[in-house]
Amino acid sequence: MAEEPLARFNALPPDEAEAELLACCAAPSWAAAVVAGRPYADRASVLATSADAFARVSAADLSAAIAAHPRIGDRGTGDSAGPAASSRDTAGRGEPSRGPAGHEGDTRDGESRAGESRDGEWSRQEQAGVAGASADTLAALAAGNRAYEERFGQVFLICATGLSAAEMLAALRTRLGNDPDTEAKIVREELGKITGLRLQKLLGGDRT
Repeated sequence: MAEEPLARFNALPPDEAEAELLACCAAPSWAAAVVAGRPYADRASVLATSADAFARVSAADLSAAIAAHPRIGDRGTGDSAGPAASSRDTAGRGEPSRGPAGHEGDTRDGESRAGESRDGEWSRQEQAGVAGASADTLAALAAGNRAYEERFGQVFLICATGLSAAEMLAALRTRLGNDPDTEAKIVREELGKITGLRLQKLLGGDRT
């Protein structure tokens, strides 16, 4: 018998199911493909469909998904739109509306703070390693973010779960030396990790 969160996901109207998935990854084609695969017998089936759909995400959808993430150090609560940001707001920012990114007034299940959407909360959890970082480290992250955006035209994206601020900063500095093709491959891999972890949370298999 399907677990309750999965049963709920299977039963959602398509537009609501897609909105929930867009909080995991703001790539419309990926969300549509996962919704189209319902009903699922178990979480493993959802994750397999997700991985297949993610492998086929277009460059445009990838850019939209990246733009929905806050800068490292912002924790989904500040001004997080990078140069690649589209009309979608970034996590934890924007006017009240329904959409894949965080918005004030969003009342979806999964909120743990007033006015904080599910993806805003997830971003804050994922960047927990930044909490308590020194002023020097935060300043270095901010400077690194700016340098990265100038070089690659998008926010620096990393699967931050379990990483300290120092580890994030070290990865940022290392990746600033990558050529665009190498960095594009790494970004896709990092976004895939984030998407998988968030999807497991959505389906009731919390991963921290």
